[in-house]
Amino acid sequence: MTSRIFSRSLTRRSAVLAGVGLAASARYASVFAQTPVAWSGATPVATPEGNYAPATGVERDAFVVGMYGLPDNLEPAIGESNVSQATLLNIYETLVRRDFRNGGAIAPHLATAWTQESDTQTVFRLREGVQFHNGNILTADDVVFSFERILNSADDSKFATVKNTYIQTIASVEALDDLTVRFTTHAPDPILLRRLTVVPSFIVNRAYVEEIGDDAFAQQPMGTGPYTFASFDPGVELVLERNDNYWGAISPARQVTFTVIAEVASRITALANGEIQIATSMSPDQVTSIESNGRNVTRSIGLANAHIIGFNGKAPGLADKRVRQALSLSIDRALIIEAIFLGRATHLRQFQFPDYGELLDESRPFTEYDMDRAKQLLDESDYNGEKISYQLIPGYYLNNDQTGQVIVESWQSLGINAELEVLDAGKIGTDEMSAHTWSCTNVWGDPAAGYWRQFGPGSYAQSAIWDAPAEFNEIGNEASQTLDVAERRGLYSQLQDIWNVELPATDLYAIDNIAGVDAATNWEPNPLHAIDLHAFNFSFNE
Repeated sequence: MTSRIFSRSLTRRSAVLAGVGLAASARYASVFAQTPVAWSGATPVATPEGNYAPATGVERDAFVVGMYGLPDNLEPAIGESNVSQATLLNIYETLVRRDFRNGGAIAPHLATAWTQESDTQTVFRLREGVQFHNGNILTADDVVFSFERILNSADDSKFATVKNTYIQTIASVEALDDLTVRFTTHAPDPILLRRLTVVPSFIVNRAYVEEIGDDAFAQQPMGTGPYTFASFDPGVELVLERNDNYWGAISPARQVTFTVIAEVASRITALANGEIQIATSMSPDQVTSIESNGRNVTRSIGLANAHIIGFNGKAPGLADKRVRQALSLSIDRALIIEAIFLGRATHLRQFQFPDYGELLDESRPFTEYDMDRAKQLLDESDYNGEKISYQLIPGYYLNNDQTGQVIVESWQSLGINAELEVLDAGKIGTDEMSAHTWSCTNVWGDPAAGYWRQFGPGSYAQSAIWDAPAEFNEIGNEASQTLDVAERRGLYSQLQDIWNVELPATDLYAIDNIAGVDAATNWEPNPLHAIDLHAFNFSFNE
């Protein structure tokens, strides 16, 4: 397998050296986004054409979002958590973005145009006149710094995980002039543009970060987004002020507060009383209650996020893969989806996300429920009555408390010495981990975000809970360097086959992202958890 990968990589590099150059952009055009459009420069721009929030001109002094939690810090390079994703893109921005209101296509953002010079080099042209919140003008040097602070970080730094799982394909970022940047990858990267839409690809101001240092920056953020930082009380609230010098259309609320209201019922009450205007992470059984007063509505979209169970293969009772297979087979996902989520969740086809597009293998069955087969596997395994805890943080994932009870009862029926263990957030990730509630976000709309980002080399999974087979890593490496769609599809099918046997985790379902919203607010939820308050997704009718 290794020699085959090396041979293909050598062939590709030889083609570039032979002068393929710009012709490669045509040959591999299907892998990258549509031709970027030219947007205007420094002056505020009108809402682009498409399915966007109407520009009504109505403003409000204050707007409040009720959240189940907030991150501990606001460092954009490590904001992987659901609650970080919810808030950060209002402060920071990326070179390109996924336009989720129009099918998720790649759209210009801080970059207005890009050209693929070869199968390993892409050049971006920056938007002119963009100001950071401190008044500094965005330049190519800021883009280089934003990536190099991560790429050049130590392997034991706080940036290590995202360096090794999000942008590990990037070899260098260089400024060609003040507004032009070239990205060079170690090998062909079929999802480079998609990598640049999420953590850790937010652009920061070099002068500001170097002045205050990384630790202070994580508590006093500053970017180019439609909102500027005002105050932050971790675990309580985050307050943002409108950026009236924003390069694009100005957002309609002068101040936005993200406030923690941990209980779903309390968020619904606050919405009904007008104390908040968005209540996040609503349960399907609350939709009728939210809409009953006529002042509020619900908005929803399928999350590109799967709730999963992580299995610590180094914990008592979980080392034998047959035990992990049995635990997975004993879970009746269809029943959970219908009874707990009222059908508003997606049963996955063996840990594949629906938005894989042409890489989705619809011939694969839905993740199975087979108690007879589960009991057979458990009998064949070396399981000897060890206690297996299903560990969860109450309220962190929607309905995970109820789901956890159902799963533990299924494991007990299987013959497992299982218990439900409720933990504080800080306990997850320690040596005491057993089987634990977790999630996987398909941040790129590509299989590379599931199997590979979260379970490939350099991931937390491989460093802490799973000794991956060499073949898994070899096939994943090849898939990450392959531009041909059909070939990638076949490689990811091989990864799925290995996954089905190894099961370092098992998928449960992908839920709908349901929010309660003030009816006068034009706003749509995001499949990546983001509370996007750019003007194209946010306006008021009155």
